[in-house]
Amino acid sequence: MREFVLIAQYEVKDGSPDEFLKAALIESEAVLKNEEGCRTFEILESDDEKSKGLIYEVYVDEEAFEKHKETPHYSAFYSAIDNIDVEWTVSRYWRLSQ
Repeated sequence: MREFVLIAQYEVKDGSPDEFLKAALIESEAVLKNEEGCRTFEILESDDEKSKGLIYEVYVDEEAFEKHKETPHYSAFYSAIDNIDVEWTVSRYWRLSQ
């Protein structure tokens, strides 16, 4: 079975990058603690600009990712950043190498 990879590039357009990152780190911890189907959930911040970065997620399959979107912590993350204007560019991949 091929692993499902999601790469979500973000840019905080209006609001606090620190508040966004705090919520993202809480989400990352919850995902890795509670979701067996998630192999990796990393948050990377740009070297140039604190308001830019990406979230790199690896799941055992696409179904595990879909289940991730139904979790309470997923909803809590989006509620926590509701007052922040974030621009997302999301790409989906299949991991071919280990």
